[in-house]
Parts: sequence; C-alpha cells; structure tokens
Amino acid sequence: MSGDWGLMLKSLFSLPFVRQEGVLWFMYVLLGLYILAPVISPWLNLVDKKTLQFYLLLWGVSLMYPWLKPFIQIEESVYGVLYYFSGFSGYFVLGYYLRRFGIDIKFSISICLLLLSFVLPILFKLFIEPCGLKFGDIFWYLSIDSPVLVVLWWNILKHISAKVEPFEKVKQFCILCSNLSFGVYLCHILIQRYWLWHAVFILKIQNYVIQTLVIIFVTIVLSFLLSYILSKTRFGNQIIGYKSNL
Repeated sequence: MSGDWGLMLKSLFSLPFVRQEGVLWFMYVLLGLYILAPVISPWLNLVDKKTLQFYLLLWGVSLMYPWLKPFIQIEESVYGVLYYFSGFSGYFVLGYYLRRFGIDIKFSISICLLLLSFVLPILFKLFIEPCGLKFGDIFWYLSIDSPVLVVLWWNILKHISAKVEPFEKVKQFCILCSNLSFGVYLCHILIQRYWLWHAVFILKIQNYVIQTLVIIFVTIVLSFLLSYILSKTRFGNQIIGYKSNL
C-alpha cells in the first residue's frame, strides 16, 4: 500500500513538469509558449522581416536533424549550437511571421504540394525507411515536414477565405468553427474513445472503412455541439477558451 501511495504522490507532484501520455500532450507545450510569450512578444514587435527570416532559417535547419542524423553526428542537447533555435517556439514565430508578412504561394501550387504530402509517407515507407530514417521522426511535429504543411494550409485557407468573405453566413460559421476548435480538440477523444468505440450501433457496422467514416463524422458533430453548449455557459472561457456573447 505504501508503494502505491508513493507512486501516486510522485505522479501528482510530477504533473507540472512531465507531459502526460495521450492526445492532450500538447497542453504542456502551449503552457510553456504562453509563459514565453511576454518575453518574446516585445522582440517580435520590434524586429524586421529579414531578422525573422534568419531566425526561421536556423529553426528550419534544426528541423532537418531527423533527416541528417543517420548520416552525420548532431548534438541535440543544451550543448548544441542550434539548441536555442529548436523546439516548438519556432511555430510561435512562424505564426507571427505569417500574420505580419505572409508567404504567398499560388492556390493551385499549394493544393498540388498538399496532395504530394499524402503520397510522401507511402514512398517513405517503401523506399526510404530501410536506409535508417525513422518514420515517426520524419513525420513528427519537429521535422521540416510539419511547418511546410502549416504554410500550405495557411495559404489554402487564405485563398478560400477571400472567396468566402462575401457570404456573411458562411463567414460567421467559419469563425464559429475556429472559436470552438480548441474545445472540439479537448473533448473529441472522450467522445471517441470512451463512447463511440464501444457503442452498439458502431460495432454493428462490419465494413471497417464505413465504420471509420461514421466514427469521424459523429465525433466531429458531437464534439462541436458539446463545445457550442459549453461556450454558452459562464465558464466557457475557462473550459474551452471561448465564451459566446450571444
């Protein structure tokens, strides 16, 4: 019993310092970025475009580490020359850069590159992984693949929003989806893992592809509705980061 209590206490005291397993691991990253924000924001407001590009270039080099490690020695600890340019803070700077300066890529090119990104993991599995590169490292958040997708999606959504803007109802719905997106992400795993995966009507669907599509659709709809209801309560900001004023 004493061993169980010791393990429980150790786990509780570790909560502020060690990310928890599962889909909500990113909460620790966000908290760290929010702590960093007051320090880095004044610099971002003062710095020019070329300096930001230089920072993002160094960050991009650090994102190439998963590709380079099988071929050269790389120091990724605090002794590494690019240690302070690596990590998730680069996304913070990238988001600011996109908002302030943008990266203009034609809509058709963005779509083609995005479609290509769906093919690359397959080609990687078939031809590149046997060379020693790890699939999980290459297509994880701290590899060059992820920020490239961020820029592509940003361009695609920018072009779509320009088309959608004249349609006020569609625009308002898109804004609502954006406001509720954090809540949807927070609750979707609870709906999916602890209810839908065990729901009788889901288990009766024999076709795996259809079952998967139904789970995706129902999860999104229910997560959206739950987040919308929570946004109407007085604790909306505290629970899902958004409170509707309507």
